[in-house]
Amino acid sequence: MAMHGFEGSIAVGANAVGAVQSWSYSESADVVEYSSMGDVNKNYATGSVGGSGSGTALLTKADAGQGDLTTGSSVTLNLYTEGEATGDYELTGTVVITGVDRGADKGDMASFSFNFSGVLTEGTAS
Repeated sequence: MAMHGFEGSIAVGANAVGAVQSWSYSESADVVEYSSMGDVNKNYATGSVGGSGSGTALLTKADAGQGDLTTGSSVTLNLYTEGEATGDYELTGTVVITGVDRGADKGDMASFSFNFSGVLTEGTAS
């Protein structure tokens, strides 16, 4: 069944990140060629799998979830698409926060965004 992202959310451990606007996550695998002289076709093997992503929220004072997202920290990250109720779709795992940005624009709300590296596991909220 397709999921609507409007109930999406982010949590760092048990702390929800407030005012989430969006998140994204991508995985990729290294590919190693192991062809030998005389092989007509190239041969490939899967190497290491990696993941990375980002999140954006409205900057919120004293937000525990946003406060947990500091550059260089290792955190348990939970990404949700349809809410956090038992059985809802979830991506979770330990990641390293690789960068944090904060910004303001006179015509918009102040923003908070972060980047991370680490492989997340698909599952359901419990």
